[in-house]
Amino acid sequence: MELTITSDLLLDLAEHFASLPLLVIGGEAALANAFDADTTFQPTDIRERDNARVSVIDSPNPASFATGLLPAPPDRDLLRRHLLTAATALQPDGLLIIAGANAEGGKTAIKDAEELFGPPTWNGYREKHRLAMFRKTTLLTPAWASQAGIAPGTWQDFRIDTPVGPLGLQTQAGVFAGNKLDAGTRLLLENMSIPAGANVLDLGCGAGILGLTAARMGAGAIMMTDANLLAVETARHNADRLGIAATVIASDVLAQLDGQRFDCILSNPPFHRGKKVDLSVANRLIAEAPAHLTPGGSLVIVANAFLAYDKHMREAFPQVEIIAKTPQFHVMRGTR
Repeated sequence: MELTITSDLLLDLAEHFASLPLLVIGGEAALANAFDADTTFQPTDIRERDNARVSVIDSPNPASFATGLLPAPPDRDLLRRHLLTAATALQPDGLLIIAGANAEGGKTAIKDAEELFGPPTWNGYREKHRLAMFRKTTLLTPAWASQAGIAPGTWQDFRIDTPVGPLGLQTQAGVFAGNKLDAGTRLLLENMSIPAGANVLDLGCGAGILGLTAARMGAGAIMMTDANLLAVETARHNADRLGIAATVIASDVLAQLDGQRFDCILSNPPFHRGKKVDLSVANRLIAEAPAHLTPGGSLVIVANAFLAYDKHMREAFPQVEIIAKTPQFHVMRGTR
């Protein structure tokens, strides 16, 4: 598999400066797979986890790695979480190598790393990317290092209003929408109707807002899925805190749900990959949903108004309706 520019730059630096054992924090499996031995990968996405040919972990042991490679994510809170992971996982005098696209916060990533590790031992600029190397000597204590939801193992509280009352939740860095209710999910939340005892799937669940609200509305069995492993952990954590029985698993759209059927599938599908519009997840969901619905079951999705989901919905479902609409979003229901 061809490497992204970020991974290719990290690989080039690692080949010259890295020592083993090596930890790849986030990013793509192809970077970790490029090393022959003694490499560990900490993925944040099930698709990358499943493509890894090296050891995969949820969290590294302290002082276990000589080198860390960090492809800087555009989410600054997640970047900071990864930096704290590196600070813990690296051995004394261990080396951290960072690369990030300038258009996606690469310069900021280097600045945040400097606030934790001190000045870089080397920094550069290649192919519209910022790069830097840091040694773990005396770590500094930036204010964000103890911020709830950023420090590994901590959670940030937030509260939303739902049609069945307030819902107190917790989240962590790297989960969609952070500690806010985004406008699209809000519109779906305000307009969804859950039959009593319905078997419901919240696909792309994030912190679990839709699925947990559906449970409060009287749904029967609740399943929540997300490709983001941090979201899966968060939704499971919230279900446990609230005492709501729910099955929460990582899934690439519906790939891990073979043979399972639902009365209702709820989703606010992503339509970006980085800064580019990418409808592949939504298109797969629409095409594959009928095979995962009971007779008369429905797929209810929210989408930006400029996205042309109507055609795909009408190709997949005999009955399609717009059940809510604003200038920015619309909620569509396709019934099998």
